[in-house]
Amino acid sequence: MKKLNLILLLAITSFFISCEKENDAAENNVEKNNAIEETSLKGDWQLTGYIQEDGKNTTLVGNQSSTINFSSVGKDYDMTITFSEDPKTVTSNGQYGVVLTSTVFGEIQTQESIAFSALKASEWRIDNNTLIFINGDEETEVLISEFSDSKMVITFDFEEILSDESSDVQFINSGTVTITLEK
Repeated sequence: MKKLNLILLLAITSFFISCEKENDAAENNVEKNNAIEETSLKGDWQLTGYIQEDGKNTTLVGNQSSTINFSSVGKDYDMTITFSEDPKTVTSNGQYGVVLTSTVFGEIQTQESIAFSALKASEWRIDNNTLIFINGDEETEVLISEFSDSKMVITFDFEEILSDESSDVQFINSGTVTITLEK
């Protein structure tokens, strides 16, 4: 059980540095006619909120599977997210606490850890109200659901597949993340 919890925590924590699924633009609270300018994003933003909801960690071993539901909430934020201009890169600096709540075999468990990244370091661009992170050939689209000169809320769905080739085990993590940044 302890090994399963550690594997779950590692699999979920790995998400903090990668994500990949597009949100439906219909969820956008920012008007399409009011496209966000790149210059508005540039600079330092403080992480003030991190919520991961509807999380599922499915472990596949051969023909058997097991799913653990989870959610996580950030706390003790001490992280700056910087959107640079030339080149257009985004970086995270600092850390924050994460409280992970999961249901394992009907039992609710809570674990705390420290995260050192809220967004994977990457290039970025903006298209209307969609923030696009670029890592090599991979592009991740993130919905900007709220934006002002002093606050930005981004929301995205994720699905991540991790494989352990030595044991023929596969982990599938999915859920919805909402990150709040303030200047």
